[in-house]
Amino acid sequence: SEVHIPAVSVQFGLILEAYCRGSVAHMKVLAKQVEALNKMKTLNSLIKLNAMKQSKAKGKDAMHTCLKQNAYREALSDLQSPLNPSVILSELHVEKCKYMDSKMKPLWIVYNNKMFGGDLVGIIFKNGDDLRQDMLTLQILRLMDVLWKEAGLDLRILPYGCLATGDHSGLIEAVSSSETIADIQLNSSNVAAAAAFNKDALLNWLKEYNLGDDLDRAIEEFTLSCAGYCVATYVLGIGDRHSDNIMVRKNGQVTIFSVGRRTAAVRESPSEPPVSFVHQ
Repeated sequence: SEVHIPAVSVQFGLILEAYCRGSVAHMKVLAKQVEALNKMKTLNSLIKLNAMKQSKAKGKDAMHTCLKQNAYREALSDLQSPLNPSVILSELHVEKCKYMDSKMKPLWIVYNNKMFGGDLVGIIFKNGDDLRQDMLTLQILRLMDVLWKEAGLDLRILPYGCLATGDHSGLIEAVSSSETIADIQLNSSNVAAAAAFNKDALLNWLKEYNLGDDLDRAIEEFTLSCAGYCVATYVLGIGDRHSDNIMVRKNGQVTIFSVGRRTAAVRESPSEPPVSFVHQ
């Protein structure tokens, strides 16, 4: 992700060449991953180009049409996950693939995976954001989680995988069985403008997937993880928290996304309003 910097490009280029010469068998795996990343970047650019010209539904249909082409299917299937070498991204589940509403239109790519009992495996491709700071923040979250557990406090933190593949591109592990708070609220109300004011939306959503003792455990998971992330985000100075980048798993566990955009209180602009409105 830093090869483009003139001061280190030669040094890193030599290291990369030495690695490739010493691990010829791995070059095929790397070439397959590079091909897949290039296809994702091309698809993301097409979606950005047409985002202002067509509705989200038509854009999603166009994305599916593109992914069904042989060139994309072959490039994006049967590759080793850059996020976790033990995971093989076998076959695209095109109908589940989508792109997100944020400015950079990240791609949410979903795979069928035989190695995990048939569970779907998802990755998020972002093009236009520097994920190196996200990686640093997530490493600190993992360290905080280790320290808390050593003190006998398991706050159910879920530091997902994240990998910068360039200075403004990268991959993020999609958290399975989860939805954003915004989506949960929208699905709970017939009136979009009033969705955010539905105080029972989260509890009702958890009740759909958890009954009896399972619901009690889900509420405990939600309470612990919510407390953990509240402390962690305050200590690290992570701002820009809203219902579109806070997710809840079906088991009640809370997790957060876009953790690297503002990781220091001193970066906050004095002219920034204390309250901001987000699209619901």
